[in-house]
Amino acid sequence: MGEIAKFLFDRRFDRPLDPREGWGAERAPEAPPDPPPEPEEPPPPPPPLFTAAEVDAAREEGYIAGHTAALEDASAANERMAALALGEVAQGLQDVMNQHAEAMENMARDAARLAYCICRKVLPVGADTVVVDEVAALLADTLPQVLDEPRLVVRVHPDVAELVRARVGPLVKDCGYEGRLTVTSDPRLGRPDCRVEWGEGGIERDSARQWSEIEAIVARHVGMERTESEAPDPSSSEPPPAEDDPRSDSGA
Repeated sequence: MGEIAKFLFDRRFDRPLDPREGWGAERAPEAPPDPPPEPEEPPPPPPPLFTAAEVDAAREEGYIAGHTAALEDASAANERMAALALGEVAQGLQDVMNQHAEAMENMARDAARLAYCICRKVLPVGADTVVVDEVAALLADTLPQVLDEPRLVVRVHPDVAELVRARVGPLVKDCGYEGRLTVTSDPRLGRPDCRVEWGEGGIERDSARQWSEIEAIVARHVGMERTESEAPDPSSSEPPPAEDDPRSDSGA
């Protein structure tokens, strides 16, 4: 019986068994591994494609180009904003002009309406002297055209009949009228109205019609609407058809 040898764990199983080595043969110590090769020096870098001056020049050129582009963009943005602002200002001015024109038109309309109302209220149509002056002016314009008429009839409101009679005497002499002039009171006439009649004609001062014409002119130019409170009172101003009234005839 052979001798039992102790297993020393000196057998390698990571490579094939060399036939020259027996199962029980002792292995020769392995040679140390080869040292790693010396590292090779890196190749020298390639020569630069651009010089430092060229790089600096390119950098400066890029900076200038970028700055110029930024300025152009800012300028374009400012121009757009200015154009928008000017458009809004122009629209605002147009609105102000339209509002001003409308306000001026309203003021003109109100001024005309106010003047019309003041004239209707303030004009002393009830003052006897003013009424007599108006009648005398009408006769002064009429008498030179009817000197050949033998008879004239002047119809006025009863409140001013006596004053008119006193006034027409000198007027008839100044105009050289040789016919007969009669002043007749007519309660159907308005206080400021007057009617002069002769054989085949006549003339009258109708305050109601005059106010209607004035109101129509004002309304046509300023668009004033006529109201009932401003309309002439037919009972005091518009006379009915002429008729002889012998109740208070007076020869001048």
